Amino acid sequence: MPSPIPLGEAGTCVQGEAMYVIEGGESYGFSAGDGSVLLSPKYTLAMDFDGKPYAYADGYYIDATGTQLFRAFHYDNGPDYLVEGRRRYIDGDLVGFLDECLRVAVPARFTFAEPFWNGLALVCIGCVVAPGGEHRRMVGGQWGAVDRHGQARIPVEFDEAEARRRIAALRR
Repeated sequence: MPSPIPLGEAGTCVQGEAMYVIEGGESYGFSAGDGSVLLSPKYTLAMDFDGKPYAYADGYYIDATGTQLFRAFHYDNGPDYLVEGRRRYIDGDLVGFLDECLRVAVPARFTFAEPFWNGLALVCIGCVVAPGGEHRRMVGGQWGAVDRHGQARIPVEFDEAEARRRIAALRR
């Protein structure tokens, strides 16, 4: 398992070596805040996170040495957004959640998971991608909801419609 970004005394991510995208022809790399090159341009797709000690390159969250930390869950043409202090990641074929310091907050154990909203994320096990349209939709399987720590608030044992009804009732 990759090393997460360590925590500072106040519980925030240790800044370490901030990473910023640099361009080199049709490839991207990363520089430090002082402009020195950390990673030469070799990536086809790259993104920094406002001076964090990690970045995104070619489908993975990476550190300043280029070590792949976690495979990103792709959403909206890039890595998943940080929502309520959590972002989705992929391990094998399963989805879990990382915190803002790239520590595993909820281990990857779901076939699919929606982002958090009001402290809960809708999750499924055994669902599959439905064909058609620009956006994918997951169907079938068993659905439920977890909190930000991965504790089941709605057991993963319902069809999607029932799980959505139950999560709506909890969010009121």
